[in-house]
This record gives sequence, structure tokens and C-alpha cells, in this order.
Amino acid sequence: MKTKTPSIKKTILKAWEKLPDSFGAFTLFLMVKNELKEHKKYPFDGTISRRLRELREDGLLDYRVIDIAKSIYEKINHVQK
Repeated sequence: MKTKTPSIKKTILKAWEKLPDSFGAFTLFLMVKNELKEHKKYPFDGTISRRLRELREDGLLDYRVIDIAKSIYEKINHVQK
């Protein structure tokens, strides 16, 4: 039986729980890509970034950029669930 491919947003939320309070975007990209690779889904970094911004707009997670040149993010933990 074929398993359903998780969405990029759900995969980001799953990876979000495992990330430290500050992390590089590349780390998130790798975590998401590795998870989705098992389902033969290969998203681009820009797609993952866009879905991350959408999740922030939806109020499901929050972060700020602490180093734009190195793409370092910091979690903000005041999001309501």
C-alpha cells in the first residue's frame, strides 16, 4: 500500500521541533529534503523558504533573521497553538 506524501509545510513543522533556537536555513533545507526524499519529492530551497514564511503568516511558528548574509534564523517562542 502506498503511503501518502507529507506536505512541505507539515515536514517543516516536524523539522522545526528538532531545530535548536538558532539555526541556519541550510540545516532546515536539508532536514526537509531528507524527509521528503523518501517520498520521491524534491523541493527547491526557495519553495521551502516560501512555505516557512507562509507558516509564520499563519501563526504556526515564528522566527527572525539574525544574520541575513549567513541565513541564520532564531526561533521566537511566543506563538499560540
